[in-house]
This record gives sequence, C-alpha cells and structure tokens, in this order.
Amino acid sequence: MFVVRDQGLGFDLNTLPDPTDPANLEKASGRGVLLMRMLMDEVKNNRVGNAVTLVKYADGGHTTTHQSMEPVLPVNHDGGRNI
Repeated sequence: MFVVRDQGLGFDLNTLPDPTDPANLEKASGRGVLLMRMLMDEVKNNRVGNAVTLVKYADGGHTTTHQSMEPVLPVNHDGGRNI
C-alpha cells in the first residue's frame, strides 16, 4: 500500500475528464489516474481529495475498486506513519 498526499486543495477522482476521449488524446497531462487504476488493485481518495491510497495485492486475487476513503494517516518525512 502506498499513500500519496500533498498540501493542495485536492480533487475528486470520479469527476476527472476521460483521458481516452478523443478530445483529450493530445493533451500533455491527465493520464496519471488512468495509469494508477490500470496498474493497481485499489485506488482510493480521501474526502478532501489531496491523498490517494494505492493498493496492490500480492496474490492478485482481488478485484479493482475505485472508491473514496477516510481517513488517511499523515506520513512523516522519513516515510513512517504518524500514529
């Protein structure tokens, strides 16, 4: 499991434009979430939208889900969780 968080205002993963739509194919950005969803078993965002939790199961037996989650624990600068 990986948690990626920033200090930004956040966004809703479910309202992002479809990067496979012909109108978006030549845009230079907008493919990161698509890649996360293709490569990971679970992609979850917190309510604020400034943290994404990525889960990859070792056994590969779980189905892919894309859902909101709350809360995400803050991460220390050294990569450890604040508990």
